[in-house]
Amino acid sequence: MFETNYDPETTPCPVVIPEAVQTNQNISFGDELSLDTGSREMTVVVRGSYSGQFNGMGHPPGDRSIVIMPHSSMRILYGERQLFYSIADGN
Repeated sequence: MFETNYDPETTPCPVVIPEAVQTNQNISFGDELSLDTGSREMTVVVRGSYSGQFNGMGHPPGDRSIVIMPHSSMRILYGERQLFYSIADGN
């Protein structure tokens, strides 16, 4: 699901969210959410959840959580900003 390029104007991109967020916010698979970077907003659809700790390049600031999404969608959401990201491997 992360290998496809999604057009945010027509198709919400899939995301995987932390189980804690899913439980605390009562979010179900298939729910559509809005991600907002302050300058851009994108509708996404929850396709999965993960447990455990993020152990990538850094930690989310404050109470923010790590959302796993396609790289192409990150580029659209964050525009020309410099991105720092880790690659998720489902194996």
